[in-house]
Amino acid sequence: MSTKKRRIAILGGGLGGLSAAFHLTNQPGWQDHDEVTVYQMGWRLGGKCASSRGVHGRIEEHGLHVLLGGYENAFATFKACYAELNRASSVPIATFEDAFKPQDTVVFQEIIDGELRPWALTFPRNHSRPGDGGIWPTPHDYVTMMLAWLGTGVKVLARELVRRGHPGLVARTVTGFVRELIILSSALAADLSGGKEDALTRVGASLTALQRRLETDLTRDDELRRLWILLELGTACVVGMVRDRVLTRGFDALDAEDFRVWLHRHGASALATELALVRAVYDLVFHAADDHRPETGFGAGTALRMTLRFVGAYKGAVGWWMQAGTGEILVAPLYEVLRKRGVRFAFFQRVRRLELSADGTRVARVHLGRQATVRGGELAYEPLIDTNGLPAWPDSPRWDQLEEGAALQAGAIDLEATWSGWEDVASATLEDGRDFDDVVLAISHAALPPLCAELGDRLPRWRDLLNGLQSTPTIALQVWSHAVRDDGKPMMNTGLAPLTGYGDMSHLLRHEAWPVSPGHVLHVCNRLESAPPPPADDVGFHHREDARAKAIALTWLRDGGGAFIPGATSDGRLEAPDWRQLNDPEEREGEARLDAQFWCANVEPTDRFVLSAPGTVGVRLAADGSGLDNLVLAGTWIRTGLNIGAVESAIMSGMQASRALTGSPSRVCGERDFG
Repeated sequence: MSTKKRRIAILGGGLGGLSAAFHLTNQPGWQDHDEVTVYQMGWRLGGKCASSRGVHGRIEEHGLHVLLGGYENAFATFKACYAELNRASSVPIATFEDAFKPQDTVVFQEIIDGELRPWALTFPRNHSRPGDGGIWPTPHDYVTMMLAWLGTGVKVLARELVRRGHPGLVARTVTGFVRELIILSSALAADLSGGKEDALTRVGASLTALQRRLETDLTRDDELRRLWILLELGTACVVGMVRDRVLTRGFDALDAEDFRVWLHRHGASALATELALVRAVYDLVFHAADDHRPETGFGAGTALRMTLRFVGAYKGAVGWWMQAGTGEILVAPLYEVLRKRGVRFAFFQRVRRLELSADGTRVARVHLGRQATVRGGELAYEPLIDTNGLPAWPDSPRWDQLEEGAALQAGAIDLEATWSGWEDVASATLEDGRDFDDVVLAISHAALPPLCAELGDRLPRWRDLLNGLQSTPTIALQVWSHAVRDDGKPMMNTGLAPLTGYGDMSHLLRHEAWPVSPGHVLHVCNRLESAPPPPADDVGFHHREDARAKAIALTWLRDGGGAFIPGATSDGRLEAPDWRQLNDPEEREGEARLDAQFWCANVEPTDRFVLSAPGTVGVRLAADGSGLDNLVLAGTWIRTGLNIGAVESAIMSGMQASRALTGSPSRVCGERDFG
């Protein structure tokens, strides 16, 4: 009887690759038949969720990260990870409950006539627990849910109109709208196809009539306008889902069309689609709502599925704050558990090319560039440091563990950068049947074209994938200040271009190591409009983009960003901050205090955010859809069933890659629209 183990090579240590490794090794006794090695460029894991510790132990992120209550697979994975990690109680974040705290309120900032108008939406808690499984809603369930929400919303609207002195309007139009919703609900419950279309037409007509009567009030009354926007968007979604037969065809059937275009087609006005709510849907996954650039749009089916899942299927709370950096909360625990299980990690290995077998059915070779020589052997690198008792990732390699460490440090070489100017110290080739039997490709989509050129040349599905998906660089800014905000802070979306995503992350300060701690830290981010990447020999590219990111950050602060630093402007107005409020250990003057903050231009191919533009869901490949006998796929670019760039998508992709190789896990929540 053969005792040969199957060798699995995982290329890429982002959350997709780590999830694959975690679920591949979940079964007791996995080491009896498998050997798993993760190959990772540079010194840290995590991909777009990588974070590190900078000066004073401050947490430095690629962007703003919040887990949403609909991340069922992610929470289940991390719940199991923390339980197995079994940290001592003396570790500052020891348990799953320590790592994630619920958040109920989201604030959308409307900017009307140059004035900030905060719009707070508080989502009720429920008794579900994230990560505990359960039945996932179908499209029909979502429609039923939305009809119930609309019924409640219309009753609130009626009450508000009476309070404003419009009882006649309530009698003539609001009551009629409620009646049409009830008829539509009955038609759906009885599956009356003819009755549904009649009911849809009447619902739309009732809404239009009501809007005409309220037009003046909607422009001057914030509360009424916001309630109306919710009703209008909800109605457009219900009408569109039923009319376009999402209840039988699934959400992907809508994906050829942009989300805003789809909403307009089903009755939503510009008032509803141009302001905070719909733009926040685009901002959440770095899409640009730009009518002149359809390639930055958001596929309607994917956008609708995402939105309904996050507001209609959340567990416990709508959002969950991580209590330290993503590197500490998500990445380090997975790494520690996998190391204990026996998974091997080869750092400083950059994948250069995949080579196919002569018949084109298998990956025959994986060509690697070794970026640095680890003392003690390529598997001996110890990447983590201790920061205030918490395992964390440094902001550069641990130079003393590398033969070339002194030269790398002296040259300030970034081993995560394509444009570093550093040459590989050696090359290596992994051979099918010798070094691996199966490959999990978990490298970001934007980095794949040079790696998978042969696949694109020989396999049409790969040509479509490589050419058909878009991605975008992103920009992130973190500002530490003397301001203080209470613990009741909400999740926020600023609406202030160009850095439209905002989070008050002051709860992280307790895990940093300042001599005198700042009182507040904000994180802001967005897509970064950028020219196409230059050739690899353009070693100044990163520096130019970093300087451009700083200039964007400075302009954003000057143009009103100070309003998002408590106490830094007069009455929170859109203006530049009082620069003295920015924390700067060197006590520089004025705008120079920005130099003490953190910003980054995420232009590296592995950092670019994969988009879900209209018409692209079909070019995504499933985990088991590579077309090659020994290659499975993982990452936010594959067809997971969620199909957005998110932690949940990455975890789902790893689970699906594991299932392709082992049959486990048998179920991935939410990968199908039905059942």
